[in-house]
Amino acid sequence: MTLALAIAALLFLAAMGYALMPLVLIPAEDSAEAVERDELVLRRERLLGELRDVDMDLEMGKISADDHAELRESLSREAVAVMAELDRLDGEEGSDASDEDAAPSSEDDEASDADDVVAPPSGSDVPDDEVEPVDELRESPGP
Repeated sequence: MTLALAIAALLFLAAMGYALMPLVLIPAEDSAEAVERDELVLRRERLLGELRDVDMDLEMGKISADDHAELRESLSREAVAVMAELDRLDGEEGSDASDEDAAPSSEDDEASDADDVVAPPSGSDVPDDEVEPVDELRESPGP
């Protein structure tokens, strides 16, 4: 009887150890990066939703064009910063990304101050004054 009880206890402990092993083997760094990435994805989605809301508020006449431009600029800058951080994290996960690729230069910062525009395809005869501003920020695919 005690031998059967001892074997049952050993089997139970082995099964519990096997079931809990993934929790013990996850490195703390990976889980912290995953949490940071998840928070950034949620923040990006919130910002994109706020951008849509600001556009809708302008269409409905709830805010002035000046307020819309100011809010949209602020939200766009924050969303771009969040997406750059997501790109940096994704670059670290995928391959050995150099610091030059991860950190934008001051020239890139100045270039991002201008309104984003959609460039015509190369070889296109579309005049520059007919190029439309980007309405929505890009959404990167989920994990």
